[in-house]
Amino acid sequence: MQGKWMTGTAVTLISALALTACGGGNSNGGASSSPPASAPASSAAASSPSPSASAPAETTEVTFAGWSSSPEEQALLQQVLDEFQAQNPEIKVKYEVIADQYMDVIKTRLIGGEAPDVFYLDAFEAPGLIGQNVLEPLDGYVTDDFDLADFETPMLDAFKGTDGKMYGFPKDTSTLALFERVLGPTRTSLAEQKARLIFCTPDPELVPKPSPWPHSYRLPEGIGAASGRTVVNHAGVFCAERLDVGTRFLLANLPPRTGAEHVVDLGCGNGVVGLAAALANPEARVTFVDESYQAVASAEATYRANLPDTWRAAFVVGDGLAGFARGSVDLVLNNPPFHSHQATTDRAAWRMFTGSRAALRPGGELWVVGNRHLGYHVKLKRIFGNAEVVAANRKFVVLRAVRR
Repeated sequence: MQGKWMTGTAVTLISALALTACGGGNSNGGASSSPPASAPASSAAASSPSPSASAPAETTEVTFAGWSSSPEEQALLQQVLDEFQAQNPEIKVKYEVIADQYMDVIKTRLIGGEAPDVFYLDAFEAPGLIGQNVLEPLDGYVTDDFDLADFETPMLDAFKGTDGKMYGFPKDTSTLALFERVLGPTRTSLAEQKARLIFCTPDPELVPKPSPWPHSYRLPEGIGAASGRTVVNHAGVFCAERLDVGTRFLLANLPPRTGAEHVVDLGCGNGVVGLAAALANPEARVTFVDESYQAVASAEATYRANLPDTWRAAFVVGDGLAGFARGSVDLVLNNPPFHSHQATTDRAAWRMFTGSRAALRPGGELWVVGNRHLGYHVKLKRIFGNAEVVAANRKFVVLRAVRR
């Protein structure tokens, strides 16, 4: 699959999570400052002073607003909120979906002093709100659990103030900035039933920059067989500028293999996982599979850059493992995407897991890395009847399922 977050010079952020300035939640003990109900909030809230054993715990209410999205994304968001509240019982998150005229509603509430504590923010609206000092900087809420390296620099810059502080963190992406960068000044109409018009004024003096693609970078040390190797990326491929932390965790925990076997890098992206498998076991035949032509081209370029004299690989653009003969694969390596455009969904993972079971021989293995909260072990047990935790840290888990 193409990846968890789309990246590249033609893509920039459209929305983020923002925190209202001076927007403490309501508690039964009076107003108090509260951390946002987003990823870093759990650690920030945990650092608050604990009530004494003899005093009743105060409950702080944090209001959180967003626009409507797919049922899958809403379900995963609710799961995150439930986990946050379970870890922070002294904080109650009140979530509201604003279905129509979203930014108009937010601005009106900001003027009236009734804005939510945390809310989604459109990137085109961010500079105005940041300049009016109605947003609180989020830098103080960032902990080691919230890795800023997960985001490309332009994504973060979209919500950075002139003071260098962060006023929002990326939620999803859009191609609107492509108009600004290539064509000229761009604005949009108000939303109408989730649709809006885009108005662009071509700038004849705007000279497009030379394409930076394909782009290459060197892998870090300490990740196994692929340490220090070169990765090649075409535009639009996941993590085109650096190795993502999930894949890095998988590379550091890949199974030691020897002998002739058929390995599939499923959803290969730039091919770094399949490359590691080929380097670790020179007798293996590796097939790189992705639905994206750019990804497969990147994987082939990565392979050629590191193993120019070896050609025990195939590169396939396809729908997962559809078309693979049953029992033809010994090992599947997979970092499944859980974003499709702006929607959060597990549909791709489900198709990848079921396709892997069909293609694997008896005794063949599927190795998966994913965010802990996605619960992939549940799906694997339903499909394979087993799922073993190979490695885990605070954020990711590597799972192994065997075809019986």
